[in-house]
Amino acid sequence: DELRRGHYKLSAPAEGEQGVLAQMMAVMRGMEVAWRLVSPGSPLAGTSLAEADLRRRFGLSLIAVIRGNRMFTNPDSDTVLQAGDIVGLLGSSEEAAAAEPCFTPAGKPGSGEG
Repeated sequence: DELRRGHYKLSAPAEGEQGVLAQMMAVMRGMEVAWRLVSPGSPLAGTSLAEADLRRRFGLSLIAVIRGNRMFTNPDSDTVLQAGDIVGLLGSSEEAAAAEPCFTPAGKPGSGEG
């Protein structure tokens, strides 16, 4: 126990660090990572991240793509989304909800269209 406590000894942040931490926590309130499946027939399937333009359209940053057993973090703008991909979106819950129709086939229940 003594070795563990010594190894993981935590010190209180310096005064300047406390301000940065408080600022970071204030900015991150309301932000979340939402995971969405790119469904077959989704308007996003077959489009690059640049073409999808989720940041401009919804305020979301696409931070990861899970394809099969691999995860690609911070994918390039030329990454093409495929049906079956699971994507990680950083933004507010409202932004993620607004983008929901992009992940389902157009005109289907739950797509927000039709």
